[in-house]
Amino acid sequence: SIPGQTSSFNVIYGPARFLARGLLKAVPGSPSALFDMVPVDYVADAITSLSKMEIPNGSCYHLCAGLGGEATLVELLEYLFISINKTVSRNFVPPPFLTPELIALVQQSITVALEGMRSLEKFLGSRLEVLQKIIPYFLYMIRNPRFDISKTIHTLNGTMAPPPAFQSYAEKLFDYCQDTNWGKLPWTNPDNVKPWFQRTNFKHCYND
Repeated sequence: SIPGQTSSFNVIYGPARFLARGLLKAVPGSPSALFDMVPVDYVADAITSLSKMEIPNGSCYHLCAGLGGEATLVELLEYLFISINKTVSRNFVPPPFLTPELIALVQQSITVALEGMRSLEKFLGSRLEVLQKIIPYFLYMIRNPRFDISKTIHTLNGTMAPPPAFQSYAEKLFDYCQDTNWGKLPWTNPDNVKPWFQRTNFKHCYND
């Protein structure tokens, strides 16, 4: 949540990379689709704190943004393009969204013919390869599960803050992507920001 650094470029990073490179001419998703995202440092801190508490066996704690803390797909794209426009000479704007009906039609056609994919490809870009790579992300960009974190917040109250809002660190995430060319270049860390394990008393020790 502080440096914006990631060790992998999965899930939201895949479609985001295609958008940043101008390979998607439209977004196959609903603008209001909710993404429950939480930074790894919050999860690590919460696990550490919970492990030190006496809690009933079998207890379940959702370590996520929770109800009302999710970001919409359109918000995600807004922050992505804010970051993109810091490094390009011309102004990039988010592409239009495809209707859920068209997406559903293509999904139904995938197993029986490529014709539907080729039709949708005209909206998405010039290469079928790009479309094939983002198909697994279609469902993410339409509808996602939601989680109640009230139990987690209550249990950790007084120990650590609730999960940070996506809007508070989103730009940092995408800045890191741009600065490292999506993980292909070393990160210079211009602000000399310490990663999670350097900002806590966490020790890499699993046996007392």
